[in-house]
Amino acid sequence: MSGQIYPSYGLSGVTKSRGISGTTVGGKNALDVNIVAETSGGTKFTVYESKTFTISGATTDTNIKTTQSMFGTVVTAKSVAVYSDTSCTIKLNATTNNGIVLLAGEEKVIEGLDITNLFITTTANTAVRVTLLG
Repeated sequence: MSGQIYPSYGLSGVTKSRGISGTTVGGKNALDVNIVAETSGGTKFTVYESKTFTISGATTDTNIKTTQSMFGTVVTAKSVAVYSDTSCTIKLNATTNNGIVLLAGEEKVIEGLDITNLFITTTANTAVRVTLLG
């Protein structure tokens, strides 16, 4: 494998992606994340963190490093996967950065940027899953 995290949603014509139509790859269903321990540039990941948690109610810029005790093992993430059951906004590294919209039931995988913290803004109770690779 080429050493990337392939998101659970597929893009038409993209090799190794998986569609949400129920297709499977390697015995995993379409909602699984395929985590491979090597980046596309050939640098191996050496540590990871993964947590599922709920952010209660409407919040602005919930600091994941402090509220969820993340970015302890993975101080600087080389790859981040974030899933949310409701729509929310994610900011990388600082609350002053632009927000990335995450739609309900969507997962985003971010690579190619050193990430040291996440800030999540919600409008209602939100179940979130975050996986960090470093």
